[in-house]
Amino acid sequence: MKSTDPQAETSRNSTCKYLGHEWKKTAAANYRVCQRQKCRAAQRLQDGAWVSVLPRRTRQQYTMPQQHALF
Repeated sequence: MKSTDPQAETSRNSTCKYLGHEWKKTAAANYRVCQRQKCRAAQRLQDGAWVSVLPRRTRQQYTMPQQHALF
């Protein structure tokens, strides 16, 4: 399923910017993602229309600050 919808979606893939996304269905019937490499575009079905979803940020690893010795 190719999309030629000119929506302004975040895409790192230049092919998606010029030709549109190539959507892949997921396990959820109301959610789809672009299958092209380095593209994180996603949409959900809302009231019969596909709406862009902001991709989740990757979790940044949190490191505990080192505590200085008290003596």
